[in-house]
Amino acid sequence: SAMPKLYYTPTSCGAASFIAAHVAGVKVDAETVDLKAHTTASGADFYKINPKGNVPTLVLDDGTVLNEGAAVLQWIADQKPGSIAPAAGTNARYTTIAALNYIASEVHPSIGGLFNPTLSDENKAFIKGNAAKKLTYLNGLFEKEKFLYSSVPTIADFY
Repeated sequence: SAMPKLYYTPTSCGAASFIAAHVAGVKVDAETVDLKAHTTASGADFYKINPKGNVPTLVLDDGTVLNEGAAVLQWIADQKPGSIAPAAGTNARYTTIAALNYIASEVHPSIGGLFNPTLSDENKAFIKGNAAKKLTYLNGLFEKEKFLYSSVPTIADFY
């Protein structure tokens, strides 16, 4: 059977899926994407692969297109149970999913604006203040464990 194909960028949150696959030993055919040109490293129109145009994007063996970091990371984790996420159905897994979704829905969007080169200093200060609150909460999760809710890195840490 064909190997799942992972489209990602090494300088975005999409890299978390590439890292997770590597750490877990999940074999994927990885290809980088130029998000400005919306082309893959091999020259394909990325919008034809993923109409949303964002990474990570994982094309499964049966042609299913799986997108969004939290979903792709959980798929990767489930290919090697216990390697980069706690066992499915456990409280540890649900706290990992909660941390992963907090990062995806709260932390990630709160800092994204900082990458806009036209942003005024006033707007940057506002974004940094908002992000600091979210990062302070996240940082507090490391007080009991070396990683988020765990003594070993999980999919939430890779994000």
